[in-house]
Amino acid sequence: MPSAVNLLSRAVALLPPADVRRLEILQPLAVALADMGRFEEAQAVLQEAIQGGRALGDRRIELRAATRAKFIWMLRAPEATHAGALADMELAIPAFEQLGDDVGLAEALRFLGILNLWAGRAGEALQPWERAAEHARRAGDRRLETDIRHWIGLGVTQGSTPAGEAIERVRTQLRGREDDAVLRSQMSRFLGELEAMRGHFSEARSFLEEGTEVARQLGLVMDIGGGFLRSTGYLALLAGDLAEAEAALREGMETLERIGDSGHQVSVGADLALVILETVGREQEALALADAHEPLMIEDDVDAVVRWDAVRARALARLGDAAVAERLARRSVQRAWASDYVDLRGLSQEALAEVLRRSGRMDEAAAALRQAVAAYEAKGNLVSAAHARDVLEKMQATA
Repeated sequence: MPSAVNLLSRAVALLPPADVRRLEILQPLAVALADMGRFEEAQAVLQEAIQGGRALGDRRIELRAATRAKFIWMLRAPEATHAGALADMELAIPAFEQLGDDVGLAEALRFLGILNLWAGRAGEALQPWERAAEHARRAGDRRLETDIRHWIGLGVTQGSTPAGEAIERVRTQLRGREDDAVLRSQMSRFLGELEAMRGHFSEARSFLEEGTEVARQLGLVMDIGGGFLRSTGYLALLAGDLAEAEAALREGMETLERIGDSGHQVSVGADLALVILETVGREQEALALADAHEPLMIEDDVDAVVRWDAVRARALARLGDAAVAERLARRSVQRAWASDYVDLRGLSQEALAEVLRRSGRMDEAAAALRQAVAAYEAKGNLVSAAHARDVLEKMQATA
């Protein structure tokens, strides 16, 4: 990405300020800057494109830049709401259709899918992404098509698509595009997570190490912090290596904090807190992380709010605040099951089970664990299912 930024910056510098060719180059320049974590520069470039497009009366350029600017803003603005951004896309999509702008439609449909994903609707995100990829392909925008296919891979990994089927769908995104280093790197991340769910840890590590190395070479700082290091922590947790999981997630959280990507930071921070809670006696440390991240969260960011409710519930149950712990655990379960993020369903049920067990309500705790097992099995997450089943069996043996 540094080389792309340098090349695009030189191209911009060679053209007059009001030249439409210059304004069209600003969009990929901003995207490359954002991928490197240089968000303020990216937003400044997009504002220049918006203003330049408006001055020329070119709605294509103006709307494309405004759409991407909204996405970057949401990564850094806890006051944002998904509903507000969805309303913007409902206006942008027909505008791009009227303009006959395939690139603009790809941008807007991409963002529409992302908003659905962030709201916990991974399945609903896939259709707009598939449409977006087709518009990007039709426009010949390889960079944009690659980015959209990355989101498709994320959607099938995090959503309800069973792991075996998800692996095939991820591989489908790569077919015919094996020479695309960025796409290959991103798909390696998802294959690593999915193989880890099935207990194929050696293969999973190989995928993740390969993908992470390419991402580092390309300078994809945002993806490294919010994606590759998070996935590395997830793999390590499933494999039972708590030290490696904590180190990877802490590095990811600190990377995102450094570049100001609070949108991804709140989820990685929650993963770190859940790993910390695997060691009894670190409850206050986990709660301190929760307090630090609460002001950064978008209220309807399902991935983050479910995890942080589970963190607080488990920590407070251990510290003796059973009533608040149960309220938070049940809220975590309710929000998780309103989404199609299967891992969220499982971890929220496990949190509720711990709260109930510590209150002496063994039958209810066992029921919660059975639901966790069922959720993990539906995804094909054999490792998490086995862990929840083991907890259930040990609890029943000592009851």
